Amino acid sequence: MVTRSVNGITIAQDFSSPVRDSRGRSNMPYRRPSWSSLNEEENRHNCRCGTLSLVSAIILTLSGTVLMTTADYEHTKTSLVDVYNGGVDAWNNEYREDLARTSWQLKIDNHTIPLVTIDTPEPLEKVKDAHAYQALRFATPPVLPISDPAATLMGSGDVNIADPRLKYTDSSGGSVPDVMRPREISLIVEDQGRTQELELPPIPLLQKEVKRSGGWKVCKYQHAGFYSGRGQSCTTYNVLAGICLKVSKHENGTWAFNSTYGGAGCSSRTG
Repeated sequence: MVTRSVNGITIAQDFSSPVRDSRGRSNMPYRRPSWSSLNEEENRHNCRCGTLSLVSAIILTLSGTVLMTTADYEHTKTSLVDVYNGGVDAWNNEYREDLARTSWQLKIDNHTIPLVTIDTPEPLEKVKDAHAYQALRFATPPVLPISDPAATLMGSGDVNIADPRLKYTDSSGGSVPDVMRPREISLIVEDQGRTQELELPPIPLLQKEVKRSGGWKVCKYQHAGFYSGRGQSCTTYNVLAGICLKVSKHENGTWAFNSTYGGAGCSSRTG
């Protein structure tokens, strides 16, 4: 409370409670908060947030531990192994014998290549209680017994697309490398005196692809191609490294490509 005398009259004014005039102005002086008080408030806020985060982390960790302890992973694993063993047993006891009675040949244009039997097991991950898989597949021999210059050079890895032996005239009358000519490819199967041919779409030994590129580094190091700055294009050549196919036998005794899991190929990535 502040007292003052005006013309002999004592006036007392209390600043502890705000007094507003007719314009709404207060008699309370303005006080700017100190930096120390702001820092203390911020520290208290950070402490509360940190404590809440720590408690939440502890609760989540305990919940995850309880769920991992009570989860029955062994039952899930056993179910998956049982499904795998069922497929392996069906192959070993029934389907493998059907395939073993057959002989296969690969036909490329007018060249026929006998396929050889391979029973070497493929490397599989060892799983407890999993049944052994008796492998059987047919593959081309290491050296292809054909006289096709294009296929011979492709097999040796020594390819020169400028070689005159590797030229052919396409439907438009232009001369292009013969390795880019689509080849007629099929599989010939003989099963107990019955011969059947399974045809594939024409496949070239070498494919050329031109696509736009953002620069020579992307073209060279990501696509292994040749960059053209004039057209901002990247040219790549894809060589046919191999063909792997799945086959199955129908109830009527005929064979066909097996297109399960996305396609007749052996890999889920390539179909």
